[in-house]
Amino acid sequence: MPIALLAFALVVAAGVAIAYRVSPAAKVKGRIEVALSPFEDLDAEIHTLQANLQSEIDQLARRYIEGIHTARLKALPLEELKKYAIGMRLQALKDVGIRTVYDLQGWNELRISQVRGVGPKSAFAIVQSVATATAAAKAVPLPYPTPPYWTDPERQLMQALYRERWFDAHVSERGNAYSTIVTSHQCARDAILSKTTFSHWLWRFGGSEIIRRSLELADAMIGALKEPSLLSMKEDLTISLGECRTLCADRVPVESIVGDVDENRKFYDSQLIRLLGKTSPSIQVPPAPKSGLSTPHLAAQVSERFVTVAVASGLEQKRTEFALPSPPRPLPTELRWLTKGEPLQVQGNNLTCGFLYVGKGNSAEQHFALNPLLPAKPDTSPSQEIAGYYFSYSTLSPEQRSRYLCWLAQGASSTTDPGFGMLYFYGIERRLLDLVRGRVSSAPPGEMGTIVQEVQRVSDLFKNKPGSVTLCCQRLLDFVATFSLDRTSAPELPKEWYRGYELPFIMRLGIGIFMRDSRPIPLEWALRWAYLEPTIYLRTPATRCPQEFEAAFEYAYARSTARESSSRRIRRSSSSRISPVGRCTRSRRSSAISLGSRTSRPSARHPKFSRL
Repeated sequence: MPIALLAFALVVAAGVAIAYRVSPAAKVKGRIEVALSPFEDLDAEIHTLQANLQSEIDQLARRYIEGIHTARLKALPLEELKKYAIGMRLQALKDVGIRTVYDLQGWNELRISQVRGVGPKSAFAIVQSVATATAAAKAVPLPYPTPPYWTDPERQLMQALYRERWFDAHVSERGNAYSTIVTSHQCARDAILSKTTFSHWLWRFGGSEIIRRSLELADAMIGALKEPSLLSMKEDLTISLGECRTLCADRVPVESIVGDVDENRKFYDSQLIRLLGKTSPSIQVPPAPKSGLSTPHLAAQVSERFVTVAVASGLEQKRTEFALPSPPRPLPTELRWLTKGEPLQVQGNNLTCGFLYVGKGNSAEQHFALNPLLPAKPDTSPSQEIAGYYFSYSTLSPEQRSRYLCWLAQGASSTTDPGFGMLYFYGIERRLLDLVRGRVSSAPPGEMGTIVQEVQRVSDLFKNKPGSVTLCCQRLLDFVATFSLDRTSAPELPKEWYRGYELPFIMRLGIGIFMRDSRPIPLEWALRWAYLEPTIYLRTPATRCPQEFEAAFEYAYARSTARESSSRRIRRSSSSRISPVGRCTRSRRSSAISLGSRTSRPSARHPKFSRL
């Protein structure tokens, strides 16, 4: 009996399922999809084509900007770096074929220091000067493309803008209206399908009012999709999309671009301002020539204070001269320091980390000031790791500013871009130096210790990354620690140490105190000096066997110190026994013998220690 009931229940369930599959409620989904899918496909093609056009414009704009920046850097001679630093060995760079600032792009301190004749300090100054010159060259406003667009970057950018304007004129407005219609039908479809499910149909087996009303709405929707006006709109958009694809596949004649720019100058100006920024007021885009390219010799002259471009006749190459602008005048604005945890909202980013100077800043403060009024635009392209420096927040591009603000909003804890760490370090360094020198009148209690901890955190964050963020942080911490000492006695050696281009401040202070007090340098200080002296390079045995090297160093240094102490005692005892009169009446022979005995004494410096 139970088996029979179970079999009967299974037969009933199967019958109900089959009945739903053949019911109008189950078939309504397929009917709607067949009627709506062609419209959805066309709407997706419109959005895809529009996105591709915009992506092409952004890519070509970046290429155009990079080309202008490259031309400017190639036009900057190597002597231009002397404006930013002194004591650089530029002749050594010229000997290896480096002539312009562009030739040094991508060079770090290690690579420059490997050039024969360039030391570590000079390499550091060269890297800083190259970064400054590059940022200053990029800060000069970009010139707009000018007819007849001789170069490929100019022509390709204007061609992409021409296609975008054609799409806006022939497809965009109708496409938006068409997309609105398709979206409304999609919403109606979703509402119908949600009310014709098996659970709704099971109530009264499809005879309910909800099912009946949903089927009526489905029939009305399918009928609306077959209206002649909607079908005509779909057909027109299909034809326009085909024409736009043909336009994108073929090369647009320059005459068509020039004429379209002349007729729709407002559109092109707004696009160029969005892509390239506002150009200098003295740079004016010349009007398009009425006769197209019929003039055999066409010359366009763009004159500006720092940029001079001369276009020769025919298809000859452009001749470009470029010079960096003079430093900007100081701005009468004040900066505001954000302490740890003080919130700030800039361009939609909530910055809660603090440790920032906010404001415009003058010419001497712009490298560490965050100006919240400057625009920032999100960048969808993947960010690349940059091993170098950013000159200042104001010289960053809108995309770089957006990435920097996101980096700050995340707590300044990402290592994807060491340049942001250096830009963040500039403001902390200025605040800490002002606190050390007593230039801050109302500083919160314990602020110096908090900033020192932040500098140490940034140093540890970029320890394994390229660039000099960690080196600069360690040098700043070393200076602050040395400045806070009383200088009456030798300080203690720090437990952690680093090797740089010069001895740390605390090492120089301690050695100076030992020399001032006429005391011998202790073994620990001498060994650390040997490790940190920039002019000493330990050989392979010393680096592979540090314990044996330190033991040999201790023996050699103790022996050398003992001989030097013995020699000093002998000289002091000899001078005390000889009176001034006796020294004058001493014979030449005895004086010569005494002098010879001193000069013939072996050197107190051990050979191994002298090689260090």
